[in-house]
Amino acid sequence: MKILLCTPLEGYSTKPPMSPLGLAFIAGALERENYEVKILDNYLEKFNQESFLKRVRKYNPDVVGITCHAEDRFGAFETAKVLKEQYPNIKTVLGGPFPTVCHKQILEDIPSVDIVVRGEGEVTFLDSVKHIEKGKNLDDVRGITYRDEKKIKINDSRQFVKDLNELPWPAYHLLKIKEYPSYLSSFFSFF
Repeated sequence: MKILLCTPLEGYSTKPPMSPLGLAFIAGALERENYEVKILDNYLEKFNQESFLKRVRKYNPDVVGITCHAEDRFGAFETAKVLKEQYPNIKTVLGGPFPTVCHKQILEDIPSVDIVVRGEGEVTFLDSVKHIEKGKNLDDVRGITYRDEKKIKINDSRQFVKDLNELPWPAYHLLKIKEYPSYLSSFFSFF
C-alpha cells in the first residue's frame, strides 16, 4: 500500500516555507510498519494543480493525507477536491489543527474528504491505513471522524501519546531538507 502525505496546493504565507514536521513524524510511523510513503510539500515546490496531479498519477497512492491549518483550509479542501475528481478511489484524509476542531463540519461540507484525523496523527493515521489496507470497517479506529456511505461517524477520541520516545524519528529523508531556509542563521549571524 502506498501513502502520499502533502501540504495543500495553495500556500497561505508569503514567508519562506518551513519543513512539514508533522508529516515527517507520520511518515516515520508509517515507514516503521513498512509502508511505502512519499511527502510532497506543495509550499516548497510550488506545484500547480497539473504538476501535482502528474506526480500523484506517477506515484499512484492508495491513501493521501493532507495537512491543514486554519490559514490554508481552502487550499486543503481544493487539494482533496482535485484528487477525488481525478482519482475517486484514493482515500483522502485531512489532519491538523483545523480539522481536529471542525471535523464534523468538514465532512458535512466537503464531500471529497473521506476521513478526518483528530489530534495527534502518528498512531491514528497509521491505524486508519491498516484498516483501509485490510478492508476493515473504521468503527474501532479511535480519533477519526469519517464518512460511512452517506452517514458521518465520529469515533471516540484517542489518548495522547504518553511517551514521545515511543514515536519513531521523523522521516526527514523524504523531505528536500536542504532547500528549506535556515531560520536560525539570522539568530547566529553575530558568530
